[in-house]
Amino acid sequence: MLFSRTEQTKINFKEDNVRELDLHGSSYEEVVIKCHRFLNANWGKEMKIITGKSGDMKKMVCEIIDTYRLKYQVGGITGAEGYITIR
Repeated sequence: MLFSRTEQTKINFKEDNVRELDLHGSSYEEVVIKCHRFLNANWGKEMKIITGKSGDMKKMVCEIIDTYRLKYQVGGITGAEGYITIR
């Protein structure tokens, strides 16, 4: 697990090289900055953003991902899980 020097953002590196950002405990204002930094730092790699169950949080993160025109899937097969996968 790595932490950004400028902020305490958890970025996990899984064994299958998926970059992971955990937004638990982040305010809506922090989410915007963290997501942009994470997406830019991991461009071209498979990513996973953990949002939790909040529909508002998922919507906010999806809107940010849409600005990058990336393909993503919300919450696994059912869409109910608390994460977004970006490929």
